[in-house]
Amino acid sequence: LTVIYGGLKSLSIVLPPFTLTSGCCYRAVMPKGSPQTLRHFIYRSQVLSLYRQFVRATRSLGGGPSRAELTQEVRRNFEAQKQVADLQAIKFHLSEGRKRLEQLQDMLGLQR
Repeated sequence: LTVIYGGLKSLSIVLPPFTLTSGCCYRAVMPKGSPQTLRHFIYRSQVLSLYRQFVRATRSLGGGPSRAELTQEVRRNFEAQKQVADLQAIKFHLSEGRKRLEQLQDMLGLQR
């Protein structure tokens, strides 16, 4: 994904695990057959929070095609990691996702 905003160009986003289901509201879900521990539920809420922060960050792009494209890319990246169930891998992806959010916010000139 390449985003051009204020002369800045290019942002590659790789986001944390879990998928978001469609419906009246979004909710993160674990892969089927995976054992769910308390830590999984905690990470699931953190993943959903991170996703919401990404969506909020895209609001600064206005209502144009750049925002829609970036939002779709964010969702695709979250869904691409939906099979990850290992707690260490989830923790790593959350950490990387937070770094990518910070990069996006810096690029768009948003306050944290």
